[in-house]
Amino acid sequence: MVTPRTEPSPSLPVANFQINITRGPAPLSVTFTDLSQNATSRNWDFENDGRIDSTGKTEIHVYTVPGTYTVNLTAVNGNGADSELATITVTEASNDNSEKNETEDNDASGDGGDSGSSSEEAATRAAVEAAVEVEAVDPLSLQETLK
Repeated sequence: MVTPRTEPSPSLPVANFQINITRGPAPLSVTFTDLSQNATSRNWDFENDGRIDSTGKTEIHVYTVPGTYTVNLTAVNGNGADSELATITVTEASNDNSEKNETEDNDASGDGGDSGSSSEEAATRAAVEAAVEVEAVDPLSLQETLK
């Protein structure tokens, strides 16, 4: 008796990813983690504009402009590709947060809370704080770069 040989069916990739936050004020730092199955590589498109922004397993992307963004992860292997989409909503920076940050900064400096900081300075401060948190860079050198 001859037993027919059966070939295993090809395993297609199944795209899947995790996001640490999907909504927040600009600048919004988002961590993306690929959880895809059967993938040998991946392509991240953080604005769904058709351009590959990254290929790493875990990526951090900072959205600086308010708006709604569609993120596209494409998982790939020798048998095909699969995509997964998610939506990120970036809102305007809140004046309440800016004032709170200014108050905290002023309280720390002991100047009584009247610094006269503009909203542009508050936005720069928020961007520096986000970059420091994400990239672990020296805040003073980054602030000098942003000036």
